[in-house]
Amino acid sequence: MSDAQRQRLVFSALMSLWMSLLMTAFVVWLNLGFDAAYLAHWRHAFLAAWPAAFAIVLLFGPAVQRLSQVVSAAMPTPAHCHAIGRRAAAKRHRTR
Repeated sequence: MSDAQRQRLVFSALMSLWMSLLMTAFVVWLNLGFDAAYLAHWRHAFLAAWPAAFAIVLLFGPAVQRLSQVVSAAMPTPAHCHAIGRRAAAKRHRTR
């Protein structure tokens, strides 16, 4: 296994772990509230969700990475946004 493959596997495991842990804790709390059976319900939901989340991150991670690169490349840069803001402010000032 190459370093890149190992890193992708570790990233997928950690990302899916945290996302499924936090999301199931939140959804179980929303649906059932926090009572004496909360931990048992959360454990059941988490153990069902983590393998699915791991497979989803592993399969769709590269496509989401490429999509995020395309979207971020199409977004204006902060310097561009700042220049637009200065022009708009100057235009407002001239119309007063």
